[in-house]
Amino acid sequence: MPSLNVKQEKNQSFAGYSLPPANSHEIDLFSLIEVLWQAKRRILATVFAFACVGLLLSFLLPQT
Repeated sequence: MPSLNVKQEKNQSFAGYSLPPANSHEIDLFSLIEVLWQAKRRILATVFAFACVGLLLSFLLPQT
């Protein structure tokens, strides 16, 4: 089976977040909440966009 050559690119949008230690099996909930709070605009924009598309489709598709 041929090996895949995958480029490891650094994602610039996550550059400000620190990586957890490799041997930690715990979830830092405060850190998770902080990351979600920082991304709240993107999350709300995505939810709003899908809600608008759903409403648009529900009005445009014929009822059976």
